[in-house]
Amino acid sequence: MKRKFGLFFFSIIIFTACSTSITVEPTREIRNTPNQGTQVPSFVFITDTPASPSLTVPDPVTATQQVLHDKLDKYCVHGQARGFASSPDDLWDVVFCSYETIVFVRDDESTHWELSSDTLINSYVEYFVNLIHWSNDGNYVYASFDPHTDGYWEPFHHGIVLYRLDLGTGQISEVLLLSKSDWIFYSLAFSPNDRRLAYIVTDKSPVVLNIRDMQTGDEQSFEFDSKYNTGGGFLWAPDSQSVVFSIAQYDTSIGDYIATSIVLCELKRPACTTLSTDHKEVLVPVEWVNDSFIILQVLYQDEIKFELNRVTGELKKISP
Repeated sequence: MKRKFGLFFFSIIIFTACSTSITVEPTREIRNTPNQGTQVPSFVFITDTPASPSLTVPDPVTATQQVLHDKLDKYCVHGQARGFASSPDDLWDVVFCSYETIVFVRDDESTHWELSSDTLINSYVEYFVNLIHWSNDGNYVYASFDPHTDGYWEPFHHGIVLYRLDLGTGQISEVLLLSKSDWIFYSLAFSPNDRRLAYIVTDKSPVVLNIRDMQTGDEQSFEFDSKYNTGGGFLWAPDSQSVVFSIAQYDTSIGDYIATSIVLCELKRPACTTLSTDHKEVLVPVEWVNDSFIILQVLYQDEIKFELNRVTGELKKISP
């Protein structure tokens, strides 16, 4: 369905889900080629131009940024990086060369790897590259690509494909596969312990939540009533055993969201639980306070928050 950029009202209703187990097919693999170089300091995220819509709007170029430009611009085809970041372990520098391309450079510049839609997808359509996740062990980084879709807006999706880069070998794998025909859009989130990946194909009915075991490849699937046609906004519990998220109903006849529900899925249970039903505003979970309470907020309105009691289902506005 088409969404206009100005439409940000939506809500959700939800029904209990059924669980099945399947094994996914092996991911596709692509080869990368190592490259050589010199040394750069480690650093936190620094940018002077946003590399994608998800990156922070920058301050004017500082002396530190200029040092990074002097050292790392050479890794970009056009000789100018849009911004920089570093891995959580400070062993890799991230060079945002363009909206479509990022380069991962070892801190001693002994190796670097590139992720670019020009080579991974095609060079005829422009895409935003989004850095999604670093693995806890520092061996992998995950990134997605989102096409420039003028006039279309789906608030939950992260991209049309999820790639994993092995930082040791340069091997690139498709974790969530790129469709060979029409684009499909994914909403996704990794559990805190990296063991599982929760994802939904957005803008599609019925909504199906998939939880993949990243070690075995097995998946649990939870399907909801066909009236719901998108979902996401995942929040994992700190122990990685539960995930809460939103599902929504979009009415194409009026071009707006008409219902929102908050759902909890626990790995040890065969069905999901509806925690909040039929809210008129678009609510997404933002904080897992404890086993009893979760904080929600209205999408795109950070100041409007609610407290949801998991036990009683009571939804209480706490700000403003």
